[in-house]
Amino acid sequence: MIDYENFISGIEKLWLNVDTNKKIIAEYDPYFRKVFDLYKSIEATRVHTQTIDAEEILQAIGGNIHNLIISGFRAFEIFDKDSRIFFDMAPKMEQSFNEIARERYPSGGEKELKLFVDSFFANSVVICCLFTSVCRFLRETKRSEGKTVGKFLHENYTANHPIHPGSSQAKEDLVYSKDVLLKSEESSFRKRSEKLFSSRKGHVYRHEWSTIPPDSEFEMGMMWNLKYTRPDLEDTHKRIGNLYLHINELEKKSHADFSEDELDNAYNKTISKIEKVKYPKFLELGKYCLEEISKDENSKYYAINLYRFEKKIKLFNTTRIIPFLLHDGEAGREDVFLTKISLLDEIPFPSLHSKLFGVERIDDLAKCVHLFEDYRDFFAISSLLIFVALVDTDFFGDSWLDLFCSFSKNMAPYVLYNPSSVDYSIHQGSQEAFEKLLKRPVYRWYMPKKEDVQERNEFLNIYLNHES
Repeated sequence: MIDYENFISGIEKLWLNVDTNKKIIAEYDPYFRKVFDLYKSIEATRVHTQTIDAEEILQAIGGNIHNLIISGFRAFEIFDKDSRIFFDMAPKMEQSFNEIARERYPSGGEKELKLFVDSFFANSVVICCLFTSVCRFLRETKRSEGKTVGKFLHENYTANHPIHPGSSQAKEDLVYSKDVLLKSEESSFRKRSEKLFSSRKGHVYRHEWSTIPPDSEFEMGMMWNLKYTRPDLEDTHKRIGNLYLHINELEKKSHADFSEDELDNAYNKTISKIEKVKYPKFLELGKYCLEEISKDENSKYYAINLYRFEKKIKLFNTTRIIPFLLHDGEAGREDVFLTKISLLDEIPFPSLHSKLFGVERIDDLAKCVHLFEDYRDFFAISSLLIFVALVDTDFFGDSWLDLFCSFSKNMAPYVLYNPSSVDYSIHQGSQEAFEKLLKRPVYRWYMPKKEDVQERNEFLNIYLNHES
C-alpha cells in the first residue's frame, strides 16, 4: 500500500504538464485525499481480484469518482442524478427520457422508470469521462515505450513494401532507394507529427527516442500512407486539418496585437478554404479511415483511434447534422441550430451531444459545455492517479494494457458509435449545408472581434485627434 505523497506523485509517471497538475492537486488537497481513500478501498479488494471482473472495477472507479466530484463541488450539481437543473434547462429532454425508459423497460414500475430518467444524463456524462480517461491513460502512461520517427518510418515502409526474392543487386538498390526516401521523409514527417500532437489539449513533448507512442502508430501510419495510396484523400485530410489555421495563429496573439486587416485576412482565407472542401470527398475520406480503423490488425487501440478520428474529422456528427439543415427551412431556427452545434463542437460523443443539444437557451448551453469540460478534467486527473497506482502495485497484473484496451473497445459503440451506422448519403444541398456547418464557428469568432477592433480604432482616432 502506498502513502498519499507517493499516490499524488504518480502524476510524474504520465506525459502530462506535471507542474500544472501538481498545482491543481495542491489547491484541492481535501478532495484528492478522498480520491486517495477511494484508491485504498479498491486496494482492499485485492484478495478478491480472482473473482471480481476487472472491467467492473474500472466501471466502479468511474461511478465513485463521479460521486466524489458531485459531493465535493457544488458547481457540478447539474450532473447529479438527484438534481433538476438539467431538466430545468432542457424540459423536453425529460419527456424524451421518459419515452426511452418506457421503450427499454416496457414492464417497469414507476420507481424503476423514474430512476432511469433521473440518472440517464448523469450516466452519459460519467461513461464519456471514464472512456476518455482510459484513453488518456493509454496515451499518457510512461510505461509504454514509443519509437523514434526513423524507426517508425522504417518499420512502416518495410511492412507496406516488402522485399521480394530477386537478385542481390536488385535488393541492394531497393534498400538504398528506401533509405534515401526515408531520410528525406523524416524531417517533414516529424513536423507533421509534432503539429498533430501539439494541437491536443495538455500535450507534452515526449523524448526524441519515444516520439511515436504505441497508441499513435496506426494514426500516424495511416496519415503517412495516404500520401502514397490515396493522394486525393490526403489532400482532403490536409484541407480539413488546416481549415482554421489562420484563426488559430491569430488567437495566439493578444487582441491588441492584431489589426483589422489581419482579422479580415484570417476570416477571408478561412472562408475560402472551407469552400474548397467538397462533401463527397469528406465522406470518402471518412469511409476510408473507418475501414482502416476497423480492421482486425488495428483492433488493440481501436477505441482511441475511433475517438481521435471523430474528434478531428467529426464524421458521424456531421452526417447526422446535414439532414437537419436540409429539412429545416426556417432561418431563425437554423441560426439557433447552428449556434448550438458550434458550441458543442468539441464534444464528439453522439449520445451526450444529443442530450446537451436539448438545452434551450444558448447561454445555458454554453455554461453546460464549460462545466462539462471542467468536470471532465477533474475526473481525468482523479482516475489517472488511481490507474497509475493500481498498475504500479500490479493490481491488474501483467495484463493491465490488454484490460484498458479491451475496456475502451467495449465502451466505444456506446460512447461513440458503430462505424456501420454512418450514413454516407448525399442529397441536393448537402454541399451548401456542409459549408454552413463549417463556417458557423468562423462567424462566431469573427463578428465580436471585428466589433472590438473597430471600437479600438475609433477610440484611437478620437484620442489622436484630441492630442493633435
